[in-house]
Amino acid sequence: MCAVGSSTERMCASVSQPLNDQPIYWPRPPAAPRFVYVTTLVSSESIRRENTEDRLLKALTGIKGEDRVFAKPFGVAAKNGLVVVTDTVLRQGFIFNLRRQKLYPLGRMGKKGVLSKPLGVAIGVDSQIYIADVSAKKVIVYDAFGMHLGDIGDFGDLDRPVDVAVSADGKRVYIMDAGGIDSRRHRVVVYSAEGVKLFEFGWRGDGAGEFNLPTQVEVAPDGTVYVLDAGNFRVQVFSAEGQFQRAWGRVGRNFGDFALVREVWQ
Repeated sequence: MCAVGSSTERMCASVSQPLNDQPIYWPRPPAAPRFVYVTTLVSSESIRRENTEDRLLKALTGIKGEDRVFAKPFGVAAKNGLVVVTDTVLRQGFIFNLRRQKLYPLGRMGKKGVLSKPLGVAIGVDSQIYIADVSAKKVIVYDAFGMHLGDIGDFGDLDRPVDVAVSADGKRVYIMDAGGIDSRRHRVVVYSAEGVKLFEFGWRGDGAGEFNLPTQVEVAPDGTVYVLDAGNFRVQVFSAEGQFQRAWGRVGRNFGDFALVREVWQ
């Protein structure tokens, strides 16, 4: 799914058109559309334009469908012609380069940059890829081709990094540290682009600016930080410096309530 009018949609639309050239929108009319279906990514074939020879070969050999590369996909990020997906079972990530029509694996080989349990993922301004590895207790950084660039988070800095977000100018990296059931360190830890720890905000609790098993962090273009405070069934909003601004949501089944919060987008 790609958001109508978003940079993600424009990026995807140049690669693949909806079935029968008829856009598929959600929600359906008469409701105002918020998303339009563009394509489905499951393997390298998903982003490769077929020519007449390819179609003839498939017809002659009886080949149908495509081999899926995922086992249990978890995080996804899209920017600058890239769609990056993490897989917790395969313990690696996949870079769908829509412009090059290539699929690059990452975090699978080499002495450095090997992934243990990748969760959240973000893409920076220069197409650097940031992946939160909850088992390795750090964020691992790659280039657009899956080459390891470095790590963020020294030993003991992070307990359970589950998500990561990057500011619009690329100068700050916000890491969601979910702590754990027996930990008080439920917080957002902020680093410079060079991996220097700048500050942190949040603590375990249910008050304003406190978290309980938070799962996701996002940074808006203006620097506003959004945190999915899943254990408190709410979304909290902070300034770029970590000052609490507002929150919404509570557990329940009425309008504005949450029961099983999963994801927040800026």
